Amino acid sequence: MKFNRRQWIQAVGLAGFAGCCSGCRFAPESGRHQWMFMTEHQELSWGAKVFEELVSREKASQNLPLVQLLSRVGNRIAEQANRSDFDWEFELVDSETRTAVCLPGGKVVVSEGILPLCENEAGLAVVLSHEVAHILARHGGERLSKGVLVNNAKDSWRSVTRADPNQKTERVMMAYGVVSEDSTPLPYSLSQELEADQIGVRLMANAGYNPNVATEFWKRLRQAGTEGTNEFLTVHTSNERREMSLMAAMGEAQQYYADCELKLGRGQAIVTPRS
Repeated sequence: MKFNRRQWIQAVGLAGFAGCCSGCRFAPESGRHQWMFMTEHQELSWGAKVFEELVSREKASQNLPLVQLLSRVGNRIAEQANRSDFDWEFELVDSETRTAVCLPGGKVVVSEGILPLCENEAGLAVVLSHEVAHILARHGGERLSKGVLVNNAKDSWRSVTRADPNQKTERVMMAYGVVSEDSTPLPYSLSQELEADQIGVRLMANAGYNPNVATEFWKRLRQAGTEGTNEFLTVHTSNERREMSLMAAMGEAQQYYADCELKLGRGQAIVTPRS
């Protein structure tokens, strides 16, 4: 897409506005520059609202062992995120879809449908740590901000911040990779996926889970994607470069795992009615 002179002026102006409002922000791990048109406080507020909307739409799981397992693994990952200011919540929903999402503020929703692919606690730790990593790196806020810059219109930001509650919820859902009935999830960019992979394997290793399980999980997920619709794979694209990057991050992750006092390995096997 080519910009005319007026559009470039607007884009540069918006970029300058972002820099003034949020200052220079660099993504963790990669040091990649991020344009951010919003404060983290705004993200936290939206995350809480979207979490409430998701929970109201879905049926809570009645499988107590699985609910307890999610809480146990989730809290171990949360402890390594170094965000004690987050009000961490882990909700398991009774759904066959393969979805998992972490929203700003530590609000996590996981569907039962993805658990068979996890196979064990470490597999679930892969999913949770990867989603938590996206939030720690503020990838959703970056996608909302990038949309403003690319759309190149001052009203774009107002359309997000001043939209009616339903429209705002849908836009925020798309930005954070949530699959909803009315919206198609946006896949994360390759650079965002690489960052989430690097952060994620470190989180799970520090939590005591063998990081090598990450490569096994993503392989299973990719294979499952060939069998039909896979909502989680839709959002988290996979390719050869990403697999090579993940393998490269394993050396450091293994060192974190070696230094961890409590090594859980693969943890408990996950048995579900859908297994």
